[in-house]
Amino acid sequence: MLPMQVFDTEEQKSRFEQAYQKYSKIGFYYAREILRDDALAEDALHDAFLSLARNMDKIGEIDCNKSFNYFVTIVKNTSISALRRQRRARMIEMDDEQTLFQLEDQGAGPEQQLMEKVSYEQLLEAIRTLKPAYQAPLLLKYANGYTEAEIAKALGMTVSNVSVRIHRAKQKLIPLLRERRENDLAKTEN
Repeated sequence: MLPMQVFDTEEQKSRFEQAYQKYSKIGFYYAREILRDDALAEDALHDAFLSLARNMDKIGEIDCNKSFNYFVTIVKNTSISALRRQRRARMIEMDDEQTLFQLEDQGAGPEQQLMEKVSYEQLLEAIRTLKPAYQAPLLLKYANGYTEAEIAKALGMTVSNVSVRIHRAKQKLIPLLRERRENDLAKTEN
């Protein structure tokens, strides 16, 4: 729970306790659905309640749909943030000299299988062939771990524009890397 000094009045504290009683189980369910891990879901739920405590003035009655939707949005956002942090921590380190970027979120799809076969230098060389408008968001996201919102702010773009550019960059990069990989394999066979 939270220390009492977070709340200005007993009414705010009481409303928070009501919200906790009403929303904690459903909030845990939502967080677990996103994170697929009980411990991470508990952490995300805790962060969501901290955010709710700081913003108690933004909700009306605890039992209304608007308050419920506001809380679910907080849980969703904190869970997605936790998922991003977890994914950043799982960047694949191949050896001391090479690090590959994890281009797909989960699973060994064709893009990830290709990336596992490409060296760091080959990847950077391929990225350098892209237009600068595609290079910057891609490098900021995968090499530096920025969120799309942080990239948007840094580049003066909208978040959706950043998402589109990253998607397009990946779409241009994958065939290029496949071609280079095939050329390298052909050279080694000869």
